[in-house]
Amino acid sequence: MDGEDFDYLLKIVGLMMKKQDTIMHESISPEERLVAILRFLATGRSYKDLKLSMRISAPSLSHIIPKTCLTIYESLRAEYMKLKQNIF
Repeated sequence: MDGEDFDYLLKIVGLMMKKQDTIMHESISPEERLVAILRFLATGRSYKDLKLSMRISAPSLSHIIPKTCLTIYESLRAEYMKLKQNIF
C-alpha cells in the first residue's frame, strides 16, 4: 500500500478510531492502529510478534485489531461491497 492509499483510508476511518487520552496514558493514535491492522493482515504475524515491532502490548493489539477491522469494513462496505439484486 502506498502513502496515498494509506492517507485515503486513514481519512475515512481515522475519526472513528480516535480514542481519548487519559491522565494515566496517551491513547494509541489512529495512524498506529491502522499500521497495526495492515501489518497484521499483510504478514499474519501473531500479536506476540507484532508487539515488538509496533511497541503496543499484545492485550492492546487483541482489542485494536478486531475493532479496527470492523471499523474499516463498516466504513467501506457500502462503496466497495455491492450486493447483486435478484433478477427474478
